[in-house]
This record gives sequence, C-alpha cells and structure tokens, in this order.
Amino acid sequence: MSAAMATREDSPHSEQPASVDPKHARITTPAPVELFRDYRNMDPTPVVWLRGARAAMVWRARPGWRAATIYLRLVGWIVRFPPDVVRFLYRHGRTWKETFGRSYLQQAGDMCVIAFTNALMPRDYYRCDIARKRNTDAFFHFVPYGLTATPVTVISAASSDGNLATIGNKWALGKKLAESGIPVPATYALVHGTSSVAPDGSKPVLPETDLLVKPAAELQGHGVSVWRFDNAAKRWSNGQQSLDVQEFFAELGRRSEEMAGGAIVQEVLRNHSDILPFAPYALSTFRVETMIDEAGDPTVVICQFRTAVDPASVVDNFHAGGYMFLVDTERGCFAEGHHGRYSSEPVLMLEHPVTKAPITGETVPGLDNVLALAIEAHRLFPELPCIGWDIALSDKGPVVIEANVPPGLQPTQQVSMGGFVQTRCMELLGYHAKRWIEENEPPQSRFRVGAKRTAPGRK
Repeated sequence: MSAAMATREDSPHSEQPASVDPKHARITTPAPVELFRDYRNMDPTPVVWLRGARAAMVWRARPGWRAATIYLRLVGWIVRFPPDVVRFLYRHGRTWKETFGRSYLQQAGDMCVIAFTNALMPRDYYRCDIARKRNTDAFFHFVPYGLTATPVTVISAASSDGNLATIGNKWALGKKLAESGIPVPATYALVHGTSSVAPDGSKPVLPETDLLVKPAAELQGHGVSVWRFDNAAKRWSNGQQSLDVQEFFAELGRRSEEMAGGAIVQEVLRNHSDILPFAPYALSTFRVETMIDEAGDPTVVICQFRTAVDPASVVDNFHAGGYMFLVDTERGCFAEGHHGRYSSEPVLMLEHPVTKAPITGETVPGLDNVLALAIEAHRLFPELPCIGWDIALSDKGPVVIEANVPPGLQPTQQVSMGGFVQTRCMELLGYHAKRWIEENEPPQSRFRVGAKRTAPGRK
C-alpha cells in the first residue's frame, strides 16, 4: 500500500462515533482504491469532494473490526479485476475494436486507467462510450453509480425526518403529494394479503375501468401489470386471467405477498396526444432530477425522457428494455438517446427504433410544465438534497408517478450526456459532499479535500 492508503490512525471513526448506517454506505462495485486515498493533497473539485465524502462515509459506517470488510473488498477486487478484464474483452473486445479502433491491448489498458481514475469496473468501460473519448478530458467524465448514490443516501438519511421512507413508498408518497395538491394518478387501494384499504382509510371500491397494479416499494418497473376491464362481462383481464371483483382482490392479495409494501391499485394513464409520436406504447415518463442548490432552492439538473419500444410492454423503464433520450432543457428539445445494450450495440439513437419517428432535435411538448411540477414537488422535501422524479405527460396533464432517492444514474445512462463530471448535477453533489465533510470530519481527516494545499504557510 502507498503512503496515500489509509491507516487506522488516519481513519476518522476512531475520533468520533460512527454515524452512518452500513446499508446507506454499501461497499459496492466501484474499484475500492478510492476508499484508501488521501484527499488532502488533491485539487478541491466537485468530483473529488464527492469521492472524499463517499470514502469517509464507508469508513465511518464500519468502525473498529468492521473495517476489515473494506480491506477484504480491496483484496476481492484485486483478485477479480484481471479475470474481469479478460472476460469482458472476450465478450465485447471485437465490437469495440471494429467500432472505435481500439486494439485488445489498448482496451485492457483503458480498463486499468478508468479503474484507478474513475473507479469504474471493466463492465462499465463497455457500458459507456468511454473508448470514443480516449485522449480527451471526457475520458474521465464517467463515474460509477455508487459514487453518487452513497453520499445522496447518507445525507438524506441524516437530514430526513421520515421523508426518505416516504419517498421510498409509492403509497405514502402518493398520499402526501395528493394532500399537497400535486397531481398524481388516481389511487383506489392498497392490498396486502387479505387486507385492503382506500387512501382515506375506508374499504376500497374499484371503478369499472382499466386498472394498473404495482408494488408499493420496488424499483425499475418490477411487478407492474395492467388489467383491462370488460364492461360486458364485468371482469378484469391481464391476458392470462379473467376475474370478477372478488377474484381480483383475492388474486391481488396472493400477489401482494411477494411485493415489497403490498400492491397498489391505480388508474391507467395514457400518453398525451402531443407526445404520441415519441411514445406510442406504454406510458412514458420524464426522469427529472432536482437538487437543492447553494441558495437552498430546488432546481432541475438533469432531465431524460423514456419510451417503450415493445408494444406489449406496460412500463417504459430503461431496465425493462425502454430507450432513454436526454432532454436539453435550455433549448427545450430532445438530445440523443441510448439503450441498455450499449455494450454489444454501441450506437446512439436519433429516432424511435420501432416507429422510426424522429426524436432527437424535436421540441419537447409541455416541458416547462413538467419541470415546474418537479420543482414544486421537491419543495415538500427541502431537507433531501437530490430527488429523481418520474413525471408523465398524460392525457390529464403532467402527473408525478413516483420518486427515487437516490436517482438511478448508471454509467450507461451517462452516455447521452457525454459523461457526468462536468454537469450542474455533479457541481451540486460536490457542494453537498463538501458541506457534509466539513460538518462531520475532524480537521486532520484525510478526507478533507485540499486541506494540505490550503494550510497556513502553504504556498
């Protein structure tokens, strides 16, 4: 280990009691060398502040003997890294060589560089278009999900008085938003086993219309289903089952046992006619990421648009095969899009892949209303520094579907924005990370970025 690597004396948790829950500061897939660096001689940039904060949080969550898990993680990464390089070279190396002109040896070198500079794993190299940006500053602009997720989660958990749990539960969030006048889908029931309740606490009554069922506390569109109502037969069908109201509740009760938080029953919304050229299938959503800025106000930092490409799909989620297009909020138009198969198909999208309708460069209908709704919703949670809102431009207008803390921003999702380090989002993440370090780390902590550069008498 180098002198920059951590020692027990350097670790801040020996001076102050641990205050970070390990579940909020997981030792996830990023290359763990970042956890052992000394940040006191580094340039105080937003991304370095964020890296320092994440490292401090991980160590603080594992005081004493529990720090052994961090060292074990480093050993595991050292053992795993070379086989991963070979495995992903075998899987994607030929495509990258033909597409970007990078030889197998150059690709292996790239993966080593980004492991020690970006903290990315070999799979991330192929999930992004980093190879296209070799020999430019943009080569270092991609970051792992854990680098942003850990600080956002830890800071949110420390400052939130129950609101972090509210964000994570679609039922609780929907009630809070509706009570505050924020438009949300009409919700009819929460079913958990044999019990069911309406939002006002009464016995639920289902309208004779199409219904959407989704888990109260799961992500990425898992467990979502649509039930079409047959008015003649007075039954709901999902294409495999046809159920009357009693049978429907019984089936939901059975399904809800396997759903986190139970099953929510809502109205089925449809895309507004203005966005049908870009979203002809399942309800499309804008992922609008808002952050609390230096003045304490929520502001939009990222906006992306998701569209389903399978006519049979009931969700638009990126992880469910949907495509994601960056939204240029300054110009009010769609930018380039991408999909989750970038490793094997490294191309950016300019149109809907099925309908061939042009998307990139087209004006985004109703964008101002969507962004304003996200800011209005974030004002209900001023203590949470960063929230990802899923907002649909429905046939009833903009509607908040759900929210996420932290917002999912995998390396693949950074492709269309050309990387993440130079964004306003990273600037504000660095701002909040710096505040956390200054409030929680002692003056001699190795996580205080640039401390030795700015020490008294230092030139």
